[in-house]
Amino acid sequence: MTSDKPGIVYVRRYASDAEEAVKILKKDSFVLNGMPPQLEPLGLSAERQWYLHDEIAPLYNSLCASTCPRPDVPKPTK
Repeated sequence: MTSDKPGIVYVRRYASDAEEAVKILKKDSFVLNGMPPQLEPLGLSAERQWYLHDEIAPLYNSLCASTCPRPDVPKPTK
């Protein structure tokens, strides 16, 4: 694949065969506008934070403080 022909991949069935161009894009047009928009991480829900702290952290006693700290959010009720 090259930058001057985006969406075209060159393949061969065997090392001694000639290369064939294969189109891998569904649409014919492809516009390079730089980088895609950055996605912001949502973080963990309060329920997931408490699950990790209560159920998983005890399995890692020596690493507990850095890997599963006590959540800052109140514990959700079930």
